[in-house]
Amino acid sequence: MSGSNQKTLKVVGITFSSIGFLLLIVTGVLGFNTRSFLEVAKKAEGSVVELIRRRSSNSSSSTSRSYVFHPVIQFETANGEAVEFESNRGSNPPAFQTGQSVIVLYNPEEVNQAKIDSFWDLWLIAMITGLNGSVFFFIGVVLLYFAIRQGGDTTS
Repeated sequence: MSGSNQKTLKVVGITFSSIGFLLLIVTGVLGFNTRSFLEVAKKAEGSVVELIRRRSSNSSSSTSRSYVFHPVIQFETANGEAVEFESNRGSNPPAFQTGQSVIVLYNPEEVNQAKIDSFWDLWLIAMITGLNGSVFFFIGVVLLYFAIRQGGDTTS
């Protein structure tokens, strides 16, 4: 391998592994925040009162008609306070129907930051970030391994 190719491979490997490492740190922070939320969260029964249709973030062109539906949930806290919130996660087809009962988790100190009690609503962002971080880190380490291994090869 030529010296310039080896150097490029090292730079790309360092870049990929660094991005992956940063994404894994973000994953740790997201996981810690979710875990901290779960430690203080109270449960309440809620009801889907509306489905809000929003253009999907995947549909960038003006001719595309891709939409997702975000449920709006209403619940009552242990103190009797009525709270309404829109879920961050939307889907098509809708994951919920108007009138459907759902279990809600909420922080008594910040009731407007409630979440639907589901694995996906709690952990999806951390999972995606962790998967991307792992892939970037792995590719970076493999590239660095080959760059270093080929650097010692004097027959090329």
